[in-house]
Amino acid sequence: MSLFSELLNVLFPRTIDGLKQGVGAIRTAHTERQDRFVIDAIGSACCLIMAEAVPGEISLESIDGRIRNAQNYDPNEAHRCGIPDVNDEQRRAKIRAMLHRMSRSGKLRYHPVDKWSVR
Repeated sequence: MSLFSELLNVLFPRTIDGLKQGVGAIRTAHTERQDRFVIDAIGSACCLIMAEAVPGEISLESIDGRIRNAQNYDPNEAHRCGIPDVNDEQRRAKIRAMLHRMSRSGKLRYHPVDKWSVR
């Protein structure tokens, strides 16, 4: 830690803690909004049963396509949620990372290789 940040922490400990909590709350809200957008884009369980070879499992390619369709329908909400741009070269990797994060938080279930299901 720098001398300046140590000095601020000594002089204003409550302010620093409050700022940390505020930033954490903003990140949590943003993540929740992003998760809702992705789950809405994936669709309900009844759609998954009819659309995929293994009932309930959906491939990364299908999820990417569904997110792309949702982005075309509501681009402003997709941007606010932090969904990668359609022309982003790292889009597939970023979506995969979001899906793995959602699996770790219990919102999706991961099935090797690159398939997920909604819990």
